[in-house]
Amino acid sequence: MNVHQIIARDGTRIGYTVHGGGGPAVVLSNGIGCNEVFLRYLTEDLSRKFRVINWHYRGHMTSAVPADLSHTDIPHLIDDLKLVLDDAGVTTAVFAGFSMGVEVNLEFLRRHPGMVSALVMICGPFEHCMKTFFHTPLLHHLYPLVLRAARKDPATFDRVWRLTIGGPLAFPCARVFIFNCGRVKRSDFLDYHPHITNIDKRLITEMAGYLTRHSARDLLPEVRVPTLIIAGTRDSFTPIRVCREMARMIPGARLVEIQGGSHGTPIEFPDQMNPSIVDFIEKLPLMRY
Repeated sequence: MNVHQIIARDGTRIGYTVHGGGGPAVVLSNGIGCNEVFLRYLTEDLSRKFRVINWHYRGHMTSAVPADLSHTDIPHLIDDLKLVLDDAGVTTAVFAGFSMGVEVNLEFLRRHPGMVSALVMICGPFEHCMKTFFHTPLLHHLYPLVLRAARKDPATFDRVWRLTIGGPLAFPCARVFIFNCGRVKRSDFLDYHPHITNIDKRLITEMAGYLTRHSARDLLPEVRVPTLIIAGTRDSFTPIRVCREMARMIPGARLVEIQGGSHGTPIEFPDQMNPSIVDFIEKLPLMRY
């Protein structure tokens, strides 16, 4: 693994890692608030055959928090990703996205269609993510209040965050309400927990605010690259009906449903998910070299 950094146009430091050797490139775009844990098994399997670029959103992992928090919207992320790929010498690649990474990659396709040879969408929505969060639009309507509270009293918001998401009950609650409790490893959660506990709360709430207003619905019928969609049948963050709708709207898209998979499907069922992705990429015309 090689770690690299570039400086974005607004001066923000952006980090990315390169796994594997030569060969075709696969770009991995992660979920909001995520570190390397959710894509670790996929990265391991892909890097045996491909060059894997795993980049870090602003305020995540090795990337810095921007001085201006309005620079956490998707257009700024697209600019960051383009600079990362230029620095890595990547001109065309397969773009795989998990959760928010699905929307990021769709918007990258919109702006740089010639660089995208295929899409892999893992447990991610294509629009208004909070309208379907836990199968209800409630959070979508409440989120402006959450954002206002985070802006008005960040210290109190941070304490509440640490008592809930960052507290000792986080793992048992996550197993009950988010993950498939029989599949997620405690060690994976413990590798993730410090990251989400200590992440900049202002950044994450602002970024989520931009995300909840985003939509790529208009783009889906225009997608002309091979597309693989991975969905978990028990995903409460991105309900499977959202993935099925996306598969219907993208011409020729292939949908793979992971039985029992939650939003943590990449770390719950890597042995089922990863071979489908590797096989899909290997059979692309670009990969036959």
